[in-house]
Amino acid sequence: MQEMGNATGIDAQALVAFRPGMRDAREKLQWVSSRVTTWQEDIAYSLFGIFGVNLPVIYGEKKQKALGRLLQEVVAQSGDISALDWVGQSSEFNSCLPADITAYKAPPCTLPSPSEDDIQMSISSLRHLMAVDLVLKLYARLDNLNAPRFGNCRLHLPCIAFRVTAVKRSRAQDQEIYEVKADGLHDLLINTEDKLIQFSSLRPTMQTLLLVRPWNRQLLELPDFAEPSGLAELPDAADDTQSEEDYWSAPGSPLQDSPGGFPEAQESVDSELSDRALRLTAQLEQPFGAFLLARQRSGEYKRIASDNVIIARV
Repeated sequence: MQEMGNATGIDAQALVAFRPGMRDAREKLQWVSSRVTTWQEDIAYSLFGIFGVNLPVIYGEKKQKALGRLLQEVVAQSGDISALDWVGQSSEFNSCLPADITAYKAPPCTLPSPSEDDIQMSISSLRHLMAVDLVLKLYARLDNLNAPRFGNCRLHLPCIAFRVTAVKRSRAQDQEIYEVKADGLHDLLINTEDKLIQFSSLRPTMQTLLLVRPWNRQLLELPDFAEPSGLAELPDAADDTQSEEDYWSAPGSPLQDSPGGFPEAQESVDSELSDRALRLTAQLEQPFGAFLLARQRSGEYKRIASDNVIIARV
């Protein structure tokens, strides 16, 4: 197995533990990022079994569409948006996807996680700076975001958006670099082959640019048995899924019969929820991988491909 790992560049332990499926999608895409095939579409078709998907093989559709169909299926079925973590050129299939599998050669963007001590210091500071009800409202709003949806070449991506307020072009080492300012973020530099319109508060433009943070539900730190509330709004799920209100207020519940419910239990639940909400707010203060989006005339947004990972800081 070690010889196979050396030949493929894949960790031997990963080969031993491998199972077909959507799990660790970004890592699997990196495994095959150097693959060369006789027929260009086979780069995508050869991954169908690895991801456990059943899609038609259509030779002649070209590699961008073949790869786009595969990645669309991975996001649609799993909700895993790690396949959007790439650098390079955008696909004609959808601008949030790469034009070529080589865009996954670089390891996935992994930012250092704050220590538990740092999180607790942030929480302590937040308790003095923000009202708990505001933190809870933010938590509830993010908890109610829909899961990612991808179909018919259209991606519906829940995210936190920051409006870009200024773009200035500069040059460094024969490369065009854009200095970007956005509400709520530190200034940052973006390297892209796309031509961005320069503007500022003194020279405004009609085009809308956004820096967005794709939403990751894991930041909610929900218990394993908790179901994402957004699933109730997905097609085919609404008819068979009770709302959260119906579930917790089921007829005959002791909480319904008693005006105050169980005070100690309610206090414990409120305290736990407040702690999770404060931890979420502390996590949102950390640097994150961002996408730059440009609004199109149709009202949809196009991702501006970058030659480097965009790291944004609040």
